[in-house]
Amino acid sequence: MTGRILIYIAFATALFAAIGYYLGFRGRRELITKARVSYHISAVTVILASALLLYFILTHQFQYTYIWSYSSTDLSTPLLISTFYAGQEGSILLWTFYTAILGLFLMGYSRRNGYEPEVMSVYSLIKAFLLLMLIVKSPFEYVWETWPKEVHEGFIPPEGRGLNPLLQNFWMVIHPPIIFIGFAAMAIPYSHAIAALLRREYITWVKPALPWTIFAALTLGAGLAIGGFWAYETLGWGGFWGWDPVENSSLVPWLIAVGTIHTMLVQKRTGAFARWNLGMSILAFILILYSTFLTRSGILGDTSVHSFVDPGMWVYTLLITLIVVFSGIGFGLLFARRKEIPKVKVEADLLSREYNLFLASVILAIIAALVIAGTSSPIITKIFQGKASAVDISYYNKTTLPLGIIMALLIGLAQVMWWRKTKPEALMKTLMFPTAASTIFTSILIIAGVREILMALFVLTSSFAFFVNLRIAYKIARGNPKYIGASLTHVGVGIFFLGVIASTKYDKTQIISLPKDQPVNVFEYKLTYIGNQKIDKEKVAYNVKVEKGGDSFIAPLQMYFSEYNQGVMRHPYIFSLLNYDIFSNPKLPAFLIKNMLTNDLYLSPMSLEKSTGFNPHSTGDLIILSKDQERTIGDYTLKFIRFDMTSDDMAKMMAGEDFAIGAVIEVTYGGKKQQVIPKIYYRNNVPVPEAVKIGDKQLTFVNLNVETGQVAVSLKSNGGSLQVKDEPVEVLVIEASVKPFINLVWFGVLVMLAGFIVSMVRRISEVKK
Repeated sequence: MTGRILIYIAFATALFAAIGYYLGFRGRRELITKARVSYHISAVTVILASALLLYFILTHQFQYTYIWSYSSTDLSTPLLISTFYAGQEGSILLWTFYTAILGLFLMGYSRRNGYEPEVMSVYSLIKAFLLLMLIVKSPFEYVWETWPKEVHEGFIPPEGRGLNPLLQNFWMVIHPPIIFIGFAAMAIPYSHAIAALLRREYITWVKPALPWTIFAALTLGAGLAIGGFWAYETLGWGGFWGWDPVENSSLVPWLIAVGTIHTMLVQKRTGAFARWNLGMSILAFILILYSTFLTRSGILGDTSVHSFVDPGMWVYTLLITLIVVFSGIGFGLLFARRKEIPKVKVEADLLSREYNLFLASVILAIIAALVIAGTSSPIITKIFQGKASAVDISYYNKTTLPLGIIMALLIGLAQVMWWRKTKPEALMKTLMFPTAASTIFTSILIIAGVREILMALFVLTSSFAFFVNLRIAYKIARGNPKYIGASLTHVGVGIFFLGVIASTKYDKTQIISLPKDQPVNVFEYKLTYIGNQKIDKEKVAYNVKVEKGGDSFIAPLQMYFSEYNQGVMRHPYIFSLLNYDIFSNPKLPAFLIKNMLTNDLYLSPMSLEKSTGFNPHSTGDLIILSKDQERTIGDYTLKFIRFDMTSDDMAKMMAGEDFAIGAVIEVTYGGKKQQVIPKIYYRNNVPVPEAVKIGDKQLTFVNLNVETGQVAVSLKSNGGSLQVKDEPVEVLVIEASVKPFINLVWFGVLVMLAGFIVSMVRRISEVKK
């Protein structure tokens, strides 16, 4: 009851602050002091409510539905704290908490800049709406209120339901707290934009709004990066970005905020792009609200791994109301005042900094529009087709890649442009070194294997952006380091792009069967499944020994049935410098530095099987062939053409009877090319391969993966025989991937965020002058 009372008080006082501040702006200046006091009361009660919920969580007070739903007594303290924001109610309270705290800083900041009544009236109204959501969806609801027919009043469950295993991860402990700072901060540029429209001061508002816009982009970007690593480490996607709708919905406001920063710089210097900046600042916050709607309305429940379940009609309606109200305030005012907003002539010279900054902002806005269109496809298809469906991931890659190439080029060019106009001769001289360096770098990669034209162009422009900004950053660092923010950020972007290209386009993946205690060579590593062990009452670790160059390390791959999710959970093991096992296992850092400094090895468990058939490694080293891919082994070149299966065998397979399947392999040997079809016979579900003779070797079809279109074959000298075992053989099936230079992604993000921090500090100091 105390928690609810605190939320009610916070809501009433936030609403009073919004009204008081607005009336103060309209002329009743005596209400500003009361509004200020009211905001402080609201902030204090939000902090007390948050502290109370945390206390209830830490003391396991399961009579509260929210705490019962997401925590249990066996969780460690960090994970127990993370249950605060594991569900809808707690995450909204966290958002409100940050909004309250930032508002205290914003109050003094806006007072010093003469915007307090206008900015704080809007900001307090946003806070009031968040608190209204907490009234509708309270984290302080008792279990007997949630299930009045099943539970009697005063009942206290002895144990909680526990935390989703997917959220039991170090990165999830810090990911939501950081990303919600970004959510809360994005309301501040919005409030400044509305204040500018209310005051009819359309030019000067960007100066106080700019540091907050950078802060919002910084925190939202950091949250996205940490969320990306969580997905990479936990979800088994094999990558850090899956274009999941909920990921995208946070990425889009970040893109808009970054685009706004670029044109705010132009407006601050020249007064141009006033309408654009007002619209973009409003849009960034509206997209945060839209992101909240996508995440919490339950509408993406079938198409996203992040989405919360359906929260009920009240919250659904409130979320839509939230978007409509603040869109109406923002864009309504912008439309009403559009004729008053001064149009400052934009310098149209292609070789001007303002032109290139605006172009960068437009491209970021187009990328955001393409991503939000794809992300909203479940809603669009639900409305028009009756069933929600997401677009294929290839949609995002195809639409954003060309724009990414242009963006990288602009990142290099804009940094060397002067305001108004740049002399072509001076520009050519400045660009000589980075152009030469990026051309040589790209040529080396083309020789090394980069073949696709678009990828080569992306490498060229990304490396160009890196070399241009690195040179500028070096010069600034030697002169006045406080101006290094922009170039440092763009150095990070260049590194990040190169890491993305290397790790996602040129990674290698294989499905591997690991019979127990039998080493298998994969890429340049030797992997041996050595057995499994229980970690706790539910989790099981399947230990794989990884060897290279005389060193070895045992990787515990987790796979188990989760009572919470009622499904099999698979946790990959990643040999990465960001794996926090480096703190608990002193052998791991040395193993990584010696063997995996330029790439990650990603091992994801798929299944544990038992076979009574042949030992696949008795036929020789396995050779993995993808369709139409050639592999040369000694004097033999092998190429997998297709699977071969008769309709009769297909019918037998469907009926559960013995059947055979073959792999059509094109073999080039001794100057001759021929096709052979080694087969696997499945007898009583036991695979028994039949080798074919080619030259002085035996070719054996060992295994297949229909989903990936890959086959495993072996090539062994004549005279060998298959080892067929009667005893069951335990086989761990895993997906092994090598991610080249993925550390560039994380390093690029860190450099980028460092640049944001330096820029923000500089812009704050400029506001104080």
